[in-house]
Amino acid sequence: MTSILYFREASKRDQQTATILYMNKEYHWALFFWHLTLEKLLKALILKYGGEILYTHNLVRLAHAANLTLTENQERELTEITTFNLEARYDDEKLTFYKKATREYADHWIKICTVYSEQWETSHE
Repeated sequence: MTSILYFREASKRDQQTATILYMNKEYHWALFFWHLTLEKLLKALILKYGGEILYTHNLVRLAHAANLTLTENQERELTEITTFNLEARYDDEKLTFYKKATREYADHWIKICTVYSEQWETSHE
């Protein structure tokens, strides 16, 4: 069984990778790794509260599995962040996402991802 510590440490590595990619102006890949960061933090929370890991990249589903209460706005944000996983990964969507992921777009979403990351990391203390 994968441990809470594994997911927390993996999320930190993914966040570091996202930062490096951002600095290298690879905004679409930076957002992809931010999605992974949040996904792994949620999976750690699911384990912390005795749940079983869901094999999904859907952040809304994972947040509900971690017994988090989300506002409509948070659900919208997490739904958009979930698209970073799919749009950066699959060839037919990569070019569209690449064009969409400008520096301004990335800055906006990285701020939002950072808030979630800090909240969910603090939940482990």
